[in-house]
Amino acid sequence: MKVLLQDLDKVLRQARVFLEKVGLSEELRGWRWDTPPVEPPIRGISVSVSEVSGRYCESMRDIYLKYVEGVEAKPTLVMREGKVYHRVLEEVLTRVKSIVYGHGIIEGAGIFSLLLEQRNRCIENIIKQEIGPIDSEKSIENVVKKASKLWNYLSLKYSAAIDNSRASHRKIGLDALVAMSVPQIVEYRVDGSPLGLSSELSVDVFQPSSIVFEVKTGRKRWFHKLATTGYAMAFEASRELPINIGVVMYMHFDERGLPQIKMDYHMIDDEWRRRFLETRDTILEIITNERDPGKPPRCYEYCPLKEYCG
Repeated sequence: MKVLLQDLDKVLRQARVFLEKVGLSEELRGWRWDTPPVEPPIRGISVSVSEVSGRYCESMRDIYLKYVEGVEAKPTLVMREGKVYHRVLEEVLTRVKSIVYGHGIIEGAGIFSLLLEQRNRCIENIIKQEIGPIDSEKSIENVVKKASKLWNYLSLKYSAAIDNSRASHRKIGLDALVAMSVPQIVEYRVDGSPLGLSSELSVDVFQPSSIVFEVKTGRKRWFHKLATTGYAMAFEASRELPINIGVVMYMHFDERGLPQIKMDYHMIDDEWRRRFLETRDTILEIITNERDPGKPPRCYEYCPLKEYCG
């Protein structure tokens, strides 16, 4: 995304200054997975980063219901709709790369045209997979419109990025063109088992400049940064490379239905690492002791477990 690429150099400079002046504690790096406080206090249990970071249920009763009572929550329509927009981002990123590798040094206009040809069929398949059977076309008409506009928006941005790279580097090679214009890798797989997390973690977006992204379609919440923190520490544990920057990417639609993408950059500093580890440890304790933490002070609007809590 153009906004991201324009801001990246500035963010990396700020990160370098932060590390020089403040630094990060070595004991909180993911590669210290065999030493407290990073080492899981309990072995034999693994949870996902989304379970640690998705603290919509303030009391963590969602964890108790799933792991102790065996309740399987069905995603709400709002949750499934959000997944549709995640998939659109994933598909456009992947298809841009595929088009360039398949057609060679192609102009952005050609890429954009090919992406538009693929749009309707791809979105139809995504909705079938993520939302499932529907009673009528009208029930998802708004989702289709938003997904189509998001597809157009992303297609235009990445097609323009290809042209910008070609204009700036006249002799650029094919692989370098893709790496420079579309550096993001979607659904990057990371083994989080050393940290007591799933061995099949999937980072929404990873950028080779050692930045992890979490994509959100709802309103901004403080605990969203726990997700980027968890993925960063899992990456450090499995790859032995430092990850210092996280980005929560919020995708919204304005009153016209046009997509709005905002980037919330943050340092994955000591405070966020401790918050993630403390939340992970509480979750592991609830599961191990089969402790019901009780209902939260208030439930969030789209909680899929309301019928079980009463």
